[in-house]
Amino acid sequence: MYYENKLKNKEMKYKLFNYSHFKDGINADMDESLIPFNQGVNSYNFSYKNGALSTGLGLKPVEITYYPDDLSLTRGLENPGDTQILGIWSQDTYYSDMDLNARMLFAYGKDKKLYYHYLHFNNTTFLALENCPTFDEMPEIILCFINGHRTYLISTPSGGLKSYRVGEWELKDVKGAPAISSYCLHDGRLFATDYVKQNRVWFSDNDDPTNWQLGNDQAGFVEFNDQRGHCVKVVSFEGDVYVFREYGITKISSFKNQANIVTENVYVSSSAILKNTICLCGDKILFMTKNGLFSFNGNSVSDVDLNVDSWLRKVNNFSMAKYYNDAYYLTCNIDFDDDKKIGCESGNCTNNSLVKIDLEEKSVSVLRGVDITFLNVLRDVGVNILVAVMKDNDEFKLGMVCENGKIFDEKTFKYWKSTQYDFDMPNKKKFVKNFYINTDVKTTINFLHDSKITSFEIEPSEEIATISPRISGYKIGVEIICEEGSCNISSPKILVGVL
Repeated sequence: MYYENKLKNKEMKYKLFNYSHFKDGINADMDESLIPFNQGVNSYNFSYKNGALSTGLGLKPVEITYYPDDLSLTRGLENPGDTQILGIWSQDTYYSDMDLNARMLFAYGKDKKLYYHYLHFNNTTFLALENCPTFDEMPEIILCFINGHRTYLISTPSGGLKSYRVGEWELKDVKGAPAISSYCLHDGRLFATDYVKQNRVWFSDNDDPTNWQLGNDQAGFVEFNDQRGHCVKVVSFEGDVYVFREYGITKISSFKNQANIVTENVYVSSSAILKNTICLCGDKILFMTKNGLFSFNGNSVSDVDLNVDSWLRKVNNFSMAKYYNDAYYLTCNIDFDDDKKIGCESGNCTNNSLVKIDLEEKSVSVLRGVDITFLNVLRDVGVNILVAVMKDNDEFKLGMVCENGKIFDEKTFKYWKSTQYDFDMPNKKKFVKNFYINTDVKTTINFLHDSKITSFEIEPSEEIATISPRISGYKIGVEIICEEGSCNISSPKILVGVL
């Protein structure tokens, strides 16, 4: 006997979610259960500025435009002799006998010597600075004018202060100068923090940074003995000198007459301010503590909320920052809180990341796997580059920051991870029917469902790629991995039903 089946199978209803436009970048601070599913909880070596996962930060060999009238003429830079460059600076100079302006590059070598190089000459060779001693620490190089002559002051904490005038080719000791640990030029004086007496800020004679003779109308110092701690760095800003202390900021004003010098405490910090992260950025000064990034406008301090403060717990005195093209670049050690070893992390490194903070967009992108020990901006006619010294075990390599998705010739490992999301149905098991994405490179998609991982490889295509993972779970997450140089990955969508 035949019986008709009158029971109908349950028809599954699906909903299409726009998984992420990537523009919102990373949120590493909130609890994962509270983060919207269209934000990444972990990501590096990608850029997000166009709403896609695109080619991220990188390093490449330095390219110098050596002829200002033809910006197509470029060349590289070579290490001086058998040594390696640890630091590099550009300074202006002038030869009166030839009526010639020539931008100079100074470099500090691993052999502890100073070298120089002419920026707009068609050669790649650094020359040793004549009659120059070795320096046990990386020096500060200060350009100033003394009696109308361009003079370089070269300072190290243990080596004192030396003056060097182009044409004389001789370094002279500057007597009576403090052991300078940081400096700024302001109102014709050189202000400096003292490496030995760390509660003092010194200032030179007016219009003569080589005269440190104490006197009412010559040089002097200001001493601080309050709870804000020792003096870390001095910055000339908005008509005053600001002293960044270990736990605060103090303003010094009215410098023309020493008797009228005024000091005013303007900020106190609960966490130590890190010297090499203090950076003048247009109309504000940014600085790091272990509590995150802060902005100072001359009157007040505010925190800069980046949603990645938890990553910066290991920021330390080896961190360094520079302001370049409306962005704050920070080399530091980030705790990504994962089990991966990327690039330099497989060896002995001090820093592991370069962070770009776009001050206009308030966006963050990270180059992970690179140990950068030095950053500086080189500018001149036709030249505007951010140079970086990368440490690779015991070797140092000079490069320039770019956005090519490579660390010199090596392609970076690019990674984005979503939160594991319940699609607003916490007590129901979800079924993923399809996943759609645009990609112009080979891409790995990992689906995280409960405690499982299911992987798919996608080939590049001009069409939308479709994956039918047919997986289930109460919570679903996605990882996107790319190991190509340049890339553009966008418009992920996920089709989810309820079992």
